[in-house]
Order: sequence, then C-alpha cells, then structure tokens
Amino acid sequence: MPKNRPSNTSLGHPIIFGKTLRAVIGGKKTCIRKLWSERHARHFIKRYERGLPVAAFDKDKRRGGSLVGWLRLTEKPYQELLLDLPEGDLVAEGYPKLNQEKFIDRFFNGDPFQEVWVIKFEFEPLSEPNQQAESQAESSSLTTVTSPKAERAIVVEVIEELTDEEQQERLHLERQVERSFYVAGKALQQLRDRRLYRSTHSTFEDYCRERFGYSRRHPYLLIDAAIVVDNLSQKCDPLDHILPTSERQVRPLSKLDRYQQVEVWQQAVEEAGGVVPSSRIVRDLVQRIKEKTKVPNPYRVGEVCQIVAKDNLELRGKGGCWCIVSAVHDFSCTVNTWDCEYLVKLEHLKSLDYTLEECQQMEEIGVRMSLLRETGKLDEAAIWILNGLAKLKRAYLTSIEEKLLSLLETEYGVVDKEEK
Repeated sequence: MPKNRPSNTSLGHPIIFGKTLRAVIGGKKTCIRKLWSERHARHFIKRYERGLPVAAFDKDKRRGGSLVGWLRLTEKPYQELLLDLPEGDLVAEGYPKLNQEKFIDRFFNGDPFQEVWVIKFEFEPLSEPNQQAESQAESSSLTTVTSPKAERAIVVEVIEELTDEEQQERLHLERQVERSFYVAGKALQQLRDRRLYRSTHSTFEDYCRERFGYSRRHPYLLIDAAIVVDNLSQKCDPLDHILPTSERQVRPLSKLDRYQQVEVWQQAVEEAGGVVPSSRIVRDLVQRIKEKTKVPNPYRVGEVCQIVAKDNLELRGKGGCWCIVSAVHDFSCTVNTWDCEYLVKLEHLKSLDYTLEECQQMEEIGVRMSLLRETGKLDEAAIWILNGLAKLKRAYLTSIEEKLLSLLETEYGVVDKEEK
C-alpha cells in the first residue's frame, strides 16, 4: 500500500471533485450540493458529529482516483430545496459568475424543486499529520487494550454517565434546539403580520433577506411550520412529547388540513418506532394519503400552475408560462394568464407547488400585468417585457423586474388601487 494513502476502511465514503478540484485546493470552493439518499448522507453527518475528516478524491477510485486531501466539515450536512439556494452560496460553490437559475440548469437539469444535501467544508492538503487525523479522532473516545498474544487490538468503548443536574441541563438544551425553527417561525409571523419591518424595508421578503440572509421562500416555510406545530400541540395526544424538531419534517404536512396533519404525524411517529420521524417518512405518508384520496382534478382555485403546451395548438406560445386557476372542472381547469383566459385539460397543467403566500404574490403580479393589457396601448417593447415575466419560475420579481414593471405602469398611466 502506498505510504501516503490510508486503508480503504479508514477513508470511509470520499467526496469526488473532478473539474472543481483546483477551486477546492485554492480555497475558492468551500461548499458542495449532492443528490444523496438519506442513508448515504448519514455517513457524513456521523463524521461531522465525531469530528472526523472526509476524504477528498480527484476522481472515482474505480477509475484510478487518488486521495488529494481532507475535508473538515464546518457545518452539519443539511437538506435544502434548490429553490432556496442563497445567492451567496454560489461563490462558496466556486461559481461566482452563475446566478441561481443558471447553476440549477447546469448541474441539476433545471429542476429547482429537488431537495439536495449541502456540505460545507474547509480543505486540508494531504500531509503526514492529516493522514493521522482520522485515526486519532476515532480513538479519542475509545480505550485500546492489547494482548501480547494477540496481533490485533481489542477496542472497548468507555461510556461516562451524566449526573442528574447534567441530565436536566441536557434535556433543557435539547428542547431549545428542537424548538428553534418553531420560535423563529412564530417571531417571523409577528414581524410580517404587524409589519414591524416597515421603518427600514418596503417588503417583508427584502427585510428577511437583508436581516437574516433568508431566501424569499424560507421565512414563509418557517411560518407555515410554526402553524403546523401549534396545531399538533393542541390536537395530538401527548405522544410522549414527540413533536417535530425541524422545518423539513413539517413541510409536507402544511399542505394538509389540520385534522390530517395530526393523523399523519401520529402515524409517522409510530412508523419511526416511537421517536421523531425523518422528513422522508412524513413525506411518504402524505403521498400515500394523496394517492388514496386522489380526485379526478387535483387542482384548486388560486393555485399557480405552469402550462404544458404539448401538441395543443390553442396553447401555442404559452408553453412554460405560469397561470392561475380560476375555476375547477371535472377533467379541466379554467386558467388566467396575463393576457387571456383558457380552458385547459389536466394533462396540459403542472403545479408549481407554491405556498398560499406565494400564490397570492403571483396573483398580484398577474393583476398588475393584466391592467397594463387593458390599456390597449402596449407597444412591442412592453409586450416583450410582459411575455418575459409570464415565464417566471419563481414567486417573486427581482429588483430589475420590479423596476421594469413599475416603469410600464408609469408610462401607461396604470395606478395601483391602493394608491388611488
């Protein structure tokens, strides 16, 4: 075995960088997103919790790849929707020239609704001390006893009991950790409903982005999660005080009514063996309920969908455009775009899976665009801008898009009702 290469058993699962290796070695890449299974990700979570480094390879070991250094995980690996990817993370990913949409198109087939694992790290180049880091970390909490007649060591784990006072303090701190997302959601709800951001920011989304570094979607997810936890606390039996410990466990429940939320959470706790269930267990149970109660038309009034034109000549030019469902029929929906109303079959619609707040935001944008159309004075440049906004893949306008829309409203004399 080469001198500078530990055995495969001590390497664990490596992370392979390939084309981004130079950025990693140069310290320009300190974050990576992976489409891992929860089981695979658990390996890296354990290494973080035990303070163990992760092997960094230049390419797959089966193709002659070799160890180039170690990664010290700076945060516990966590899951995140690509839609929630903060702009600042693009620099940490080693792609400062890409925006969020281009990054997702390039590496994740343009699907912003995929949930990925986020791994943040510091790179340590290969050296003798680093080669020993893993074995030292692994042995820090173990006692090794070697028999003269034995060729291998017998490892005995030493478990230290907590005092009653330490146990109480541990439970207190665990409760704080468990409720952190809930407390944040309740606080954000107050900030939004009472408009306590109005002295410094014109919108709640801008306030959350600049004050907390949140994406536009994240505060609403936390608020929805807090509402679900309140419902579970009121409706559930004590459940041995087993309540959600992260927003991701609650996210699938927010799309159910409050009675279904309680039912699904109780089933999830049982399926997890009486402990806090993973987000996967909750998501699977919600999916089962949807399949059992599936009706011919799954859409609802006010929902934001994307038009899938396929071979429908009536929808020519509208493929990829967003619309809002205004009426639900047995096997079709009436939908409104900024410039027209259509009767669309279900196979020509795809839900964008927005929250209630996001649907309302899109409806407001649609109203503003429709008021411009009603002036009957739009020139080619104005229509070109509005057609571009009609293909948004997110529930908000960027600052430039907002300026363009406001400019059109000023140019064509469209005044918002609240301003009249």
